[in-house]
Amino acid sequence: MRVREKSLLIVVAVLAALGSGLYVLASSTVIGAFERLEDSNAREDMQRVLNAMEGVLHRLDASAGDWSNWDDTYRFAGDGNREFAEVNLTDRALVELDVDFLLIADRANRPVAELAVDLASGSRVDPPADLPAILARPGSPMAGLEPGEERSGILLLGGKAALVSAKPVLTSQGEGPSMGTLVFGRFLDQAAIESLEKTTRLGVSVSLPGDPSAPMDMDLAARSLVIGKTVVREIGDGDRIASYGMIADLSGKPAMLLRVDGPRDVLERGKQAMSTLLYSLALLGLVSLLVIMFLMDRLVLARIAGLSARAEEIARAGDMSARLQVKGRDEISRLAESTNLMLGRLEQAGNLDALTGLANRSRFQKEVSAVGKRPVGIVICDVDGLKLINDTLGHAAGDSLLVTASGIIGRCAGDAALASRIGGDEFAVLMPGAGQIAVG
Repeated sequence: MRVREKSLLIVVAVLAALGSGLYVLASSTVIGAFERLEDSNAREDMQRVLNAMEGVLHRLDASAGDWSNWDDTYRFAGDGNREFAEVNLTDRALVELDVDFLLIADRANRPVAELAVDLASGSRVDPPADLPAILARPGSPMAGLEPGEERSGILLLGGKAALVSAKPVLTSQGEGPSMGTLVFGRFLDQAAIESLEKTTRLGVSVSLPGDPSAPMDMDLAARSLVIGKTVVREIGDGDRIASYGMIADLSGKPAMLLRVDGPRDVLERGKQAMSTLLYSLALLGLVSLLVIMFLMDRLVLARIAGLSARAEEIARAGDMSARLQVKGRDEISRLAESTNLMLGRLEQAGNLDALTGLANRSRFQKEVSAVGKRPVGIVICDVDGLKLINDTLGHAAGDSLLVTASGIIGRCAGDAALASRIGGDEFAVLMPGAGQIAVG
C-alpha cells in the first residue's frame, strides 16, 4: 500500500472517530436536554389543565358567592318559602349559571332545596343522591361553615367526579350567623373534559381510583402516584407524552386520576436537530478530508512520490552522477540533500581507487570512451618489484610503495590529465588533446 493510500485511510479513520465521538457526546447531551425539556413541558401542561379546572372552580365560587350572600337565600334557608323556589330555583337558572346541580341546606345540614339539570338538553334530572349524606356526615368539610369560611374542590358523587363550591348562607352584607350551606357543582363529564381540552389544546382524561374500565396506562400510573406528585411517561407508539396526577377531594383523599397528553413535539425537534448536526458533521468531515488530503498531497505526499520516482530512475540507470531536486527547507528537502550527498559519495567511491585515491579502471574506461575521435595521449606504466616487496616485506610495504608511486604520477600528470590505477601495479595517464610530441 502506498503512502498516499495509507495517509488517506489514517485521515479518514481519525475524522470518523472524531465525528463519531462528537456525535455520541452531542447526542447524549442534546437529546438528554430535550428529554428534560419535554418532561418539564409535560409537567407544565398538567399545571395548565389544573389551572383551567381552577378557573371553573373560580366561576363556581363567584356564582355561589352571589347566591349565598343574598337576603332572599338567607330567608329561604331559614323558612323554605315556596316563592323563592318558584322564582329562582329553575332549570333555566342552572343552565345560565353553567351549574349541574345545587343544594341549599339549613343550619342542621338538612336539605332545603336540591336541583340538577342536564346542561346539554336543559332538562331537569335527579340530583346527586349522596350529596345530602356527605353534607350531613360528621366532620364533613362542607358542613357548619361560618362567615369567612368556604370550601371548593373535587367531590365524588354517584361514582362521578364533580367540581363543587360550598359557602355559608349569609345576608347580602355578608353577615351571619350562617343560616346554612349552599353548594354549587359541575360534573367533570365528557362535555366538561372537552371544554378543558379546547381551553388548553391538550388531551385530557379522567378516571377514578379502582375503575376497572380505566385505560391500562392510567391504571399503572395510579398504582405509583401519590397526591401532589406528577409522573411523566410516553404513551401509544412513543409519539405522545403524558403526565399523570392524582387529585385529592375535599377531605384530602385520592379522588381522581388526571391524565394530560400531547404530541412529542419537543423531542421531535431535538431529533431533527441531531439529524441536522449529523449531516453537518458528515459534510464538514468530507470537506475537511478533501482539504487535508489536498494540502498533504501538495506539501508532502507529491514531493515524497517525486523523490521516490527520481531515486528509482537513478537506480535503474546506475548513474551515480545524477542528483535529486531539492525544494524548500524542511525534512523532505533535507532528505533530498542527504540522498544527494550519499550519491556523491557513491559516485566518488565508484570512480576512485580506494588505496591510492587516483581514478580507477572504470573511470579511466569511461573517460577513454568519451574522447571519441579527438586527439588524446595515453601513458601506461607499472611498478617493478611489487611482488618481491609484498613477499619479503609484506603487503603493507607494497601498499606504501603504490601510494608513493601514485602520488608521483598524479603530480606529474597535473590537473589537465587523468591519472588512474588500472591494475595491481599498473597506472595510466589520460591526456585529452595531447599529441605524440606532448606525450613524449
